[in-house]
Amino acid sequence: MLLFYHLCQTCVDAIYNGESYFADTVFHLTDGQKAIARDYARNLSLFLGDGMFQYTEYGGTTIGSLGNVRFTDGATEVVYFNQLDERWANKPYGTDNIGGYGCGPTSMSIVVSSLTDDIVDPVEMAEWAYKNGGWCSKSGSYHSLIPNAAKAWGLNVEGCTASEPQRIVDALSEGKLVVAIMTKGHFTSGGHFIVLRGVQDGQILVADPASYRRSEKLWDLSIILNEASKRAGAGGPFWLIG
Repeated sequence: MLLFYHLCQTCVDAIYNGESYFADTVFHLTDGQKAIARDYARNLSLFLGDGMFQYTEYGGTTIGSLGNVRFTDGATEVVYFNQLDERWANKPYGTDNIGGYGCGPTSMSIVVSSLTDDIVDPVEMAEWAYKNGGWCSKSGSYHSLIPNAAKAWGLNVEGCTASEPQRIVDALSEGKLVVAIMTKGHFTSGGHFIVLRGVQDGQILVADPASYRRSEKLWDLSIILNEASKRAGAGGPFWLIG
């Protein structure tokens, strides 16, 4: 039992620190050990409910092209992208696809395209995330993708916790955008990145990369705070950007 525990702990570290490179080059794991590691990590993440696994209910059915969508009802005009859009839903995110696993890069496409002069669609952002260590196989994205991508495009980014609601409201009122990693609730049955894009009548405007409908609604801040990941890494579960 002790040996099994040690093996699982080693495998989890391998997955967390760099997928195939660590598994093959550093730890020299066999295929069987890799399978144990994957199962262990998934079970642990589901048990903790930490928002690690970002998977959209996507069976290959896309939505029609949304074209050029912009939200203008917040302090900042927001360029909106949806990961299920037929233009890129089936395009690769590592060995996965954007439609099923690309909420992280799609959220950062929204942020970068809205706060800089560079329009970056989900395909380009997914490629950047894959090349720069943001992609996590069959899990979506490492939480570090958010601050790393923001900094790569020259944007200021600050981590924020759910116990600091005023910081979130102030940032949105100042025209900043806030990326949030959500867990099971109104936005997802597992883990999901969304963008908070403004404040209106005391409620929060969002840009949900998996739902245009949810992006048109106003949300109570309490819902977002309560459903944000309790164990987010990289300074989350909220990142104030701008």
